[in-house]
Amino acid sequence: MTPAAPQKPAILLGIETSGDTCAVGLSREGRPLLDIAANIRNIHSRELAPFVALALEKASLEAGDISALVLSAGPGSF
Repeated sequence: MTPAAPQKPAILLGIETSGDTCAVGLSREGRPLLDIAANIRNIHSRELAPFVALALEKASLEAGDISALVLSAGPGSF
C-alpha cells in the first residue's frame, strides 16, 4: 500500500462586503493569518480585487493556494 500524500493545509479566504466596510481575511487550518479592512462605502467593487491581491501577497500565497471562500450573506451594497 502506498502512503497517502500529505494534504496541503486548508487556506480560507473570507470576504465581507455587506456593509460600509470591505474586508478580506485569510486563515490557515482555522488560524487567522491576516485581515485587511477599510470603510469604503459604495466602492466595494473597485477595491475588492486589490484587497484580495494585497492579502495574498502579504501572506506569501497565490490564488491557487486558496482551498475555499467564506462569504458574508447579508443584504448590502455589493
